[in-house]
Amino acid sequence: MQEKIKLQRIRMISAIGDFQLALSAADFTQEADENTRYSSAQLRRFRCYEHTAIMSYSRPFAEGKSSVPRLSLKQIRAELTPDQKELHNRILKLRNTLVAHSDLAMMNFSAQAEPIEVNHDQPLWLVFAQHDEGLQFYKWKDQIAFIDLIQTVFSCLLTTITQIAQADPKAFDINIHFPET
Repeated sequence: MQEKIKLQRIRMISAIGDFQLALSAADFTQEADENTRYSSAQLRRFRCYEHTAIMSYSRPFAEGKSSVPRLSLKQIRAELTPDQKELHNRILKLRNTLVAHSDLAMMNFSAQAEPIEVNHDQPLWLVFAQHDEGLQFYKWKDQIAFIDLIQTVFSCLLTTITQIAQADPKAFDINIHFPET
């Protein structure tokens, strides 16, 4: 039982870094204005931020290959509104279908082969692909809702950690430095 509790605390401490990264990345997505047209390269930059926010927020709630258990909202006493719970589930689904994996249902691109003349005997066929660089959270109100969710869950995590530490000050005396490498 002690080992399980220690692993749960390791997950909590690890989640602090995940939520900090998610908040930073979600903040950076706010540089995108929903009424502005951007080049593919500019949209790709915003998608990098958005994907980092989604992945970092989801990481504590995902099953990993190590013995560290996933975090639960119940464990950190996070009581989300119905809208927040729906957004939480949407983010986890996006992580599983779009960001961490490439599910067919989430793919959005077109491709075709075009001939390029390099000599007169035979054309060289090149494949050109155009990917959708759109954002999942391109509207300002959606970006704010995402940031609010991260802050809410993060606050619950920190409150829970603080309460545990009040009862047991040594509970989080933990040093982890790449133990399985």
